[in-house]
Amino acid sequence: EAAQFLTFSGVSQGVSLLTRAAGMYCGARLWRDRAQFARLPVHAANRRLLLAFVVLYPLALAAVNGWFSQSWHGMAGAGKTFALTRWLPFYYHYYTTEHAALLSLASVALMYAPVGAFAWLRSWSPAMALWTACLAASVIESSKLFLTGLHPDPTNLLIAGVAAWSVTTLLQKLQAASAQRKEAVPPAVALSPQDPVADVSLAGRGRRLSPAWLAVSATVLLTAWVVIDFPFAPLLFGTLLVSYAALLWFKPLFLWVAIPAAIPLLDLAPLSGRFYLDEFDFLIMISLVLGFARIPPAPRGSYRDLSGLAVACLMALSIALSATLGMLPLALPDANSFNNYYSPYNALRIAKGALWALLLLALMHRFTAGGRNIRGCFAAGMVTGLAGTVAVVIWERAVFPGLFNFADIYRVTGPFSAMHTGGADIETYLTAALPFAVVLTLRAHSLLGRLTGGLLILAASYAIGVTFSRAGYAGFAAAFLIACLSAVLPRRRTMAERSRRDPAAVPVDAAHASHSGATTGSRIFRWAAPAALLALAAAVVLPIYSGAFAQERLAMVRADLAARQAHWADALAMRDPGLLTALLGMGIGRFPQTHYWRSSETRAGSYQLSKEAANTFLTLGAGHALYMEQLVSVAPDQEYLLRLDTRSPHAGAVLSVSLCEKLLLTSRRCVSRTISASREDREWQRHELRLPGGDVGGGPWLLRPPVKLSLYNTSHTRIDIDNVQLLGPEGQQLSRNGDFASGLDQWFFAVDRDLPWHIWSMPLTVFFDQGLLGILAFAALLGLGMTRTARQALTGDLLAGATLAALTGILLIATVDSIIDTPRFLLLLILLSCVGWGGSTRRREHGR
Repeated sequence: EAAQFLTFSGVSQGVSLLTRAAGMYCGARLWRDRAQFARLPVHAANRRLLLAFVVLYPLALAAVNGWFSQSWHGMAGAGKTFALTRWLPFYYHYYTTEHAALLSLASVALMYAPVGAFAWLRSWSPAMALWTACLAASVIESSKLFLTGLHPDPTNLLIAGVAAWSVTTLLQKLQAASAQRKEAVPPAVALSPQDPVADVSLAGRGRRLSPAWLAVSATVLLTAWVVIDFPFAPLLFGTLLVSYAALLWFKPLFLWVAIPAAIPLLDLAPLSGRFYLDEFDFLIMISLVLGFARIPPAPRGSYRDLSGLAVACLMALSIALSATLGMLPLALPDANSFNNYYSPYNALRIAKGALWALLLLALMHRFTAGGRNIRGCFAAGMVTGLAGTVAVVIWERAVFPGLFNFADIYRVTGPFSAMHTGGADIETYLTAALPFAVVLTLRAHSLLGRLTGGLLILAASYAIGVTFSRAGYAGFAAAFLIACLSAVLPRRRTMAERSRRDPAAVPVDAAHASHSGATTGSRIFRWAAPAALLALAAAVVLPIYSGAFAQERLAMVRADLAARQAHWADALAMRDPGLLTALLGMGIGRFPQTHYWRSSETRAGSYQLSKEAANTFLTLGAGHALYMEQLVSVAPDQEYLLRLDTRSPHAGAVLSVSLCEKLLLTSRRCVSRTISASREDREWQRHELRLPGGDVGGGPWLLRPPVKLSLYNTSHTRIDIDNVQLLGPEGQQLSRNGDFASGLDQWFFAVDRDLPWHIWSMPLTVFFDQGLLGILAFAALLGLGMTRTARQALTGDLLAGATLAALTGILLIATVDSIIDTPRFLLLLILLSCVGWGGSTRRREHGR
């Protein structure tokens, strides 16, 4: 430090004396205590510390690289940054000061040095440490393409790899020195070969990664992808995924709670605009990766259910063949491949539901083979999803028509974004989840548990009532009745059977209690509680059922059935002729496209992204109204400015724009304007509209309605739209992705007419999509599932009874509604067909 005074650019700092002395002390201390290095890789605390490292280190790495402090931009900005990136090694170090270059070099090396220590503790080779650090650095540097004010430096990959390699090599040399020192220790003092903290042989340094750590790596990469690419709240969603993954690491059984609960509650499509590969798929991926990594495989020969395996293979074969047909003719993905139901890739969107379900069934076998009964967790997840759905429905009714206004035509959609084209999602989930709520309520031992469950069941009855779905009413009532019967009859029969077969099999305390008041009270509760629940639910539904709108719906049953029959005939007439179509169907996901081109009914509106040079714009086609929408934040009594560009090749093109209070399908208060989009020279024209907000978006904070900016084509020709901007009173930008540079991110469409999007019958949907092979596969799956579930329910198994009730209710709804064209409900149906009998540790009795 004194010599720094003699150099021209030298700077002497007293703190350097302390840091260098500390470094020399640490180095000497490490050398003196090198004998302890043998103990570190097998220390008991390593597992916990390494897990904390895996969770916290990526977050820290992201934080110091600006993920949480810098603003993010889209692909357009990333492309510009990429074009300006210099790939020559140490380019940025050369064109800066010596101090800045050394500081950058040291900071990057320190960032990735922990990877080397981690690799050593895991007994990886230095080469593995190098490539792991390079992979982590590539993720970090790639993310800088999307961070405002930053740019990637390819040299950092080299620095990261060398730093990690150096640390691993150094620690291994210290470990080798430790081994040499141990050899000099007298035998009486040396560790025995059986010592649990004995030295790890250096021969294992290059061992392969375990499945658990591969799962962690996959989770980190998936989360990084979400944070970089997901259009809505990526950091929050990424953090939730990491937290969920950490929970699964310790409690893998929790995935059977999370998945059924997430079916309704993890639905961000109206906010993100994504419905092909969405947030639910990310949850499933992490669940599968960590589930297979944390749960050991079942012992060989433990699965002897050949009939169940044959049904699963038949289902997989039918789905695979029909999905392949749905994608033909194969085409390279473009801007419209993963945001449109008319795309051939719609087959993959639907088929993934079956893929996830079959993988979860394989994972379920691992759980049950290890003695873990998943059905209680599955039931808890269904009840959690039911509670969330009911809460959304009550909020939706309070915000829009009112809780007790049963004359209004408003029909709730709840948290189910897939109902933007119509559908039976909400009544299907309410029907599927209700029996589990009934069973858990009747099994509850505390008064609080019973009261809470009872209130939830009554709220669910209210929710099904305000769907005004006639098929939903029938399915819900059937599921409710079967669930109540399963709580009474099977248990009574089981006790009687045991006493007939072997009087000694009845427990002594039970026999004694049969003459006591406690047992009498229990028997009364077992019969009275289901009857009371049924009576109270009927009392809740009766005012809704007697309301003007429900009676109007019931009076139209005959006319609506005739309309459905005509629609079914039209759907069957649209199919290709030939034996191949009869056997394998038209292909999964092909109905919307086939209806658009071949149906005798009025076609639906269409949309697509188009490109000219480097400009991307939206095209809305003619047909039944199709609303392209985006959620915006507006306040009442404000005036807004809407700017957009339009173009049309024909005269008479009219575009309607509106600001509406709307959750998904039905609007309340609106401000609307129309735009003439025609121009003689067919060139782009700029429009500016003043939209007085009025009362739109007003109300108390908790009951403030969502507001959507809607664009829809009301003419008989196509309209091109670009550069949509909704500006607030102070000129602030309220809309997002108005130039469609990020595709249709944060845009989501809805329709008024649902016939062009669904066949409205699950059997006919299966026949249309998958042909006779699909009919055979679903019949085998549902037949096997219901038979085995019923058999187990009759032995007194309440959860099997709940599953049987759920399946019965869903199949009643499915006679007049399509439910399996939504991947989440295809997954749910397959799971319900197997969980009732296959999710228990008693499953092998039934498999044989």
